[in-house]
Amino acid sequence: MVQRIDKELLLKRSEHNDKELSTLKEIALHQYDIEKIENLDVYCRNLEILLLQNNQISKIENLNKLKCLKYLNLALNNITKIENLEGCESLEKLDFTVNFIEDITCVTSLKNNIHLRELFLVGNPCTKIEGYREYVINALPQLKYLDGQEILKSERIKAKQDIEDIINDMPEIVSSYDNDDDDESDVDITNLTIEERQKRLNTATKYTPKSRLEAARELAALKEAQNPKKEKKKVKKQKPIFTPDGSKVLQRNEGKYPFQFTSTDKLLILEVFISKYLETSFIDVDVHPTWIKINIKGKDLILTLEDEVYCDDNNITCERSKCSGTLMITMVKVNKSKNGEFYLDKGLEEDDEDENPIEDDTKFLGKKYTEGEQPIDIYEEKRRLREEKKLHDKLEKEKKEKEKKEKEEAKLGKRYAKFLDFEPDNTKEKIDIANIYENSKKNRFNRKINTNNYGTNGIQMKEILPTDIEPSEDFVDDPEVPPLC
Repeated sequence: MVQRIDKELLLKRSEHNDKELSTLKEIALHQYDIEKIENLDVYCRNLEILLLQNNQISKIENLNKLKCLKYLNLALNNITKIENLEGCESLEKLDFTVNFIEDITCVTSLKNNIHLRELFLVGNPCTKIEGYREYVINALPQLKYLDGQEILKSERIKAKQDIEDIINDMPEIVSSYDNDDDDESDVDITNLTIEERQKRLNTATKYTPKSRLEAARELAALKEAQNPKKEKKKVKKQKPIFTPDGSKVLQRNEGKYPFQFTSTDKLLILEVFISKYLETSFIDVDVHPTWIKINIKGKDLILTLEDEVYCDDNNITCERSKCSGTLMITMVKVNKSKNGEFYLDKGLEEDDEDENPIEDDTKFLGKKYTEGEQPIDIYEEKRRLREEKKLHDKLEKEKKEKEKKEKEEAKLGKRYAKFLDFEPDNTKEKIDIANIYENSKKNRFNRKINTNNYGTNGIQMKEILPTDIEPSEDFVDDPEVPPLC
């Protein structure tokens, strides 16, 4: 069976990216015996690394829309010509090791790939042509490495000087693979036994794209005949939701998704923070009166609810943010009346007289509204909740700014008081910065004496002005020393 590049294979090989194809950056599709490049430009347009080595690809196609592709590996395939890569604008590295490229002039199709830095052509027939390296270096001036060897400046100069002679001496290339017909007539391998197939595979044949493709198909058919696949139906074991006695719900978060509950008088809001790139079709929500189950790509998030809620479509809304991808589920709480019945609003009354109520527009889930009463408007409640949150955030911000301002003012007042050598009063006193030195002298001698000052050792200190200081007994007034002021 021929393996195709379909969505199933791409999803299988993208498990490292949670099977999200739209954001996939790298994929490895080697050793699958793929014969054609397809569907990559449909599902994986953001690819940067594409590994397709060791397959049966004979033509480069359907890659022009991969604008982000940087590295393409097509080693060990059946490619005979380099083509259809002009649209890969970001291409930096190409690997065509061990293919069937004969015409060296086909490398000129890579001229428009200005970001191309590395090219591998080892193992191709074109590398046996005399002057092959000089021709490629001259044809692709943006290259820095050819076949793993750095291109020196001297090589570029020599290639430019000898290019005319190389082109003139280049032999006319006629592809030997266009009419690749074996002498043997086509044999229907389905009618051969396993021993005959093995003998046919062991027979030496000419190494061409056709013989390589046929050998791969015969080998795949032989493996399938020797080991027939038995289709096994995979039955996923479902985990229990309730405890064995059925009294409690077993909460779990298999995907480890962050979530948050917000509760109001009438509403219960659950926010689940999931990737914005996840398709909404992968999300399934199941609401019950006391618990909720959310299935995200096969992974369950089961939570119990603080309050009982209605589980009908009219009382539940599920919304998805386009910016962040957050899933918001809004549920209407159930309010109990005195006799135990559930109603949407506290003002609703039960009608016990009518045992078989007639259906009309005033009923909701088998319950009657009194005149003038309407069901809860979920969107109006959410709008009111947002306004309350904005007001609360605004008041908190103003409170923090006020506290910060008071701290700065208190800190600034202490700093100036220390510099001017006085303690500011409770009243706001303006400080004249221009005359700060004069003010400090006045305040030093004219300030009020505070007798309640204490020293660091706890002893009460009495303030003494300079005029009250008396000289000690040992003091000697030297007339030759000039006065200090």
